[in-house]
Amino acid sequence: MADRKLTIIATKGTLDWAYPPFILASTAA
Repeated sequence: MADRKLTIIATKGTLDWAYPPFILASTAA
């Protein structure tokens, strides 16, 4: 479970790069 949490955190960090444009696109849509 701890392993999974670390993976989620690492993935979230990566998504932080892609998320702002995605959120803007979703909000605009």
